[in-house]
This record gives sequence, structure tokens and C-alpha cells, in this order.
Amino acid sequence: MKNIKHLIGILLLLLIVIQSKAGDFKLIAIQDGTSNVFEIDPNTGGTNFLFNLPFAINGFGSYADYNPADGYIYYAYSTNDNATTTVDIYKLDLVNKTAVRSKQFTGLVGAGASMTSISFTPNGDLFLYAEQPAFTPGNLYKIKWSTGSVTNLGSTGTPTITGIAYDSARNAIWAIEGFNGNLLEISPTNAATRIWTSPYSSYFTGVNPKLLPNGNLFFYQGSNFYFYDLSNKQVTNSFSSPVNWSFAVIPTAPNIRIDKAVYLDSANLVVGTNYQLQVSSDLINWTNYGAAFTATNSNWRTTNYWDVANWNQLFFRFQQQ
Repeated sequence: MKNIKHLIGILLLLLIVIQSKAGDFKLIAIQDGTSNVFEIDPNTGGTNFLFNLPFAINGFGSYADYNPADGYIYYAYSTNDNATTTVDIYKLDLVNKTAVRSKQFTGLVGAGASMTSISFTPNGDLFLYAEQPAFTPGNLYKIKWSTGSVTNLGSTGTPTITGIAYDSARNAIWAIEGFNGNLLEISPTNAATRIWTSPYSSYFTGVNPKLLPNGNLFFYQGSNFYFYDLSNKQVTNSFSSPVNWSFAVIPTAPNIRIDKAVYLDSANLVVGTNYQLQVSSDLINWTNYGAAFTATNSNWRTTNYWDVANWNQLFFRFQQQ
């Protein structure tokens, strides 16, 4: 076997690399008893004031959620006049800092009831849970967003549901049963069907669960936000924040960076000759890289790329066979 020297060019190019960490999101919250809209840092709990709503919210009956179908946050507020309950849903525009009513639903439940949570589906339809007064089990509704038609999915059979989150990957609804301290997994077609019920936990005396982009839950209890791993059924992290009650999770787009990389080429191969590409990190010890090939053209180029940062791997040669 002869050792033939061939010029191997190392050419620089730029690669666009998309980076995304599971669970990346923005947290937008409306402070109870005020009209203040904040963005909360999910790593530190720090707050950044954004703008004011044209009205103040008031605890139970006031919830927000992100609609992935159009990219807006919607805020739902319920009122009752001792005869029926009205739910007004406002679209929040974080860029133009506006809140405009887009839907209104009347008569979902009777006197004294309150709406305790909303959760959008990927196609923009809406689940709404309406809590009945005096510890009476409430009802789960599904609303077709394009037409406003409402389907009653029945009662959960338990009072004090303090929040729901639709999970499209599992085709289930996660519900916090605040009074009993349980997390429920229920059917999105029949509210009475329980798929799973957690043991009691003080965590689940909280409110307003949200599904994160990584498929886990995020909810508020006391003065803390909690991350809950649905695979291992345990809280994994938490942070405190003075802003509470109504909040929404907005998935963030992957970060894009431009990296430098190289490929190899040669312009003086002998047609019909067999070659083996070899690589070395010290110019002493060489190992084969890929399979040997027969040159069908004097010009040759790799289809692989190497990160420019890995300079100790950028020593290559051809061995003629």
C-alpha cells in the first residue's frame, strides 16, 4: 500500500443551528384585585410590568390562557346576577397593550356559580369549567371557538375544582381539586370519567394548572409557582412571586444561532484509484474515517461538516489503497 499525498482542502462555512430547551416559555400574569399585567421570570420570579387592563380582576372567576391557534392570550371573567352567570372573554394583545372582548357566554350555570378555569386546545377550541356554589360539583364545557357553540361534558362529581389544563398529547384534562388536595386526570369527552387521581398533597390545594411545552404541569399555590413532572408524578422545582391568580404560559420560539463549520474537498484524485480518508488529533496516530471509496472524478468533497471549535480533530489525509 502506497502512502500518496493529496491536497485536502478545509473550507469554512456557516451553519444555522436551532436550539430549544424543553419547557421554554413566557409567563404572563394579571395581579388579583388590580388591572396590572406582568411578565414573570420563570427562573427568578422577578416581575416586569407590561400594561393595565381597562378593568380590575377579582380572584375566582377570572382566568387566562394562551390560544396556540392564533397566538394570543385570552382572559375570561365571570359575573352573576343571582339568576345566571355570564362569562366574558377578552383577547389580550401584548404588543399593542389592549384587551378587547371577543366572546360572551350566558347561562352556562345557575345563580351564584363562578367560572374557575379555561384551557385552549391546539386548534383553538376551549374547555371551560364552571364551579357551582356551596360545594356543589360543577360542570365541564367545551366551546367551539369559531361558532361559539357550547357542549356540556357533564359534572366531575367533585366540588372545588380550582383549575384545568388540557393535555393534547395524552388526550386528557388535568384538574386540581383544591379542597381535597388532589390532582385529577379526567376524560375530555366525559367529565365524570377519571383516568387517574393523585394521593393527597398540599401542593394540590393550589389553582390554575397550565401545561408547559415540555409536557409537564405548572401551577400556583400560596405564594409559589410549582413545576410538576407528570411522568414521575412529583414536584421538581418552584419559585415565589408576589403576582398571583390569573396567568398564562406562552411557548417561546427556539433560539437560532450561526456557527462556523468546515467541510473537506480535493481536486487531484486519480480516477479509478481506491482511497481511504483518515483522521488524526496529533498527526501521529491515524484512524480510518468512513469507508474506502473508488474515485470516479478527480474532484471530491465530504458530505459531513465539522465544528470549527474542534481544531484538534481537523487533521485529515488520504491513504491510497
